Amino acid sequence: MAYYKDAKFDPKKKLRVISNEQPAADTGGVTRQFFNQLLHLLSVEFFHRDDYKIPIYNSHVVASGMMMLEGKIIVQSILQEGPGLLIFSPSVYHYLATRDVDGAIQKMTMTAPEGSSPISTWPKIVLDQLRDGLATIGFGTKMKKFPDLFQQLFVPGQPELKGVDVITLLNFPPSLSEEETTIKGCLLEFLQKAEAKMLQVFLVFTTGAPCLPIFGYGKIDVKFGDPLICLQSLTLPKNFPDKTTFSSSSKASRNTTGRSFNCV
Repeated sequence: MAYYKDAKFDPKKKLRVISNEQPAADTGGVTRQFFNQLLHLLSVEFFHRDDYKIPIYNSHVVASGMMMLEGKIIVQSILQEGPGLLIFSPSVYHYLATRDVDGAIQKMTMTAPEGSSPISTWPKIVLDQLRDGLATIGFGTKMKKFPDLFQQLFVPGQPELKGVDVITLLNFPPSLSEEETTIKGCLLEFLQKAEAKMLQVFLVFTTGAPCLPIFGYGKIDVKFGDPLICLQSLTLPKNFPDKTTFSSSSKASRNTTGRSFNCV
């Protein structure tokens, strides 16, 4: 965490992420995967409750300023096309974005799971530390100005993922051979028929995180030929016997663990 305590910390500076025993050319996806895993671990270690989470409150968390550091990590993740921290209720998020207690109470009355969690029980001191971290390079100011826009980065329960959402991310080469056009059709049909869970697996496989790139930014470059070990791209074989084989191979490769990132 010393990196985030440094007075010269710049969340816009690109990280160089190296995975042990899993070589990859980081074109954005490896970093995205890193932040996805890091934020998940932090949410388990320093937050609690079930449906929606709030920071753990104890003397160590307060004295260490851990929540401020986590706020900086969230900002850095988002600025580098990584995920936000999708664990907060609408009311807790509203407080983080605006520090408006009355508005947070109004949000709470509209959200059933929070009925047993009065605002008086919130650990405001650590929430304020988290807000301080989110204020890095003016991010908090933008949150306060556009709270509804930024909510998708912090509150779970966004609309269920659909194939068309993923398809819009695909960036195919401008010129395709007949075989490549056939494979493109197989991929599009596979995504259109895929359920939300499989689409999340596909996104992890190609981008490093189970969610769409924030605010619609980010594309998945589709290539044909020998597999390239990198993320934020998808390399497909130039031919397949039929659509059924393509579909079964796609499902198998995306559920395989211990292999390089996106070798089909």
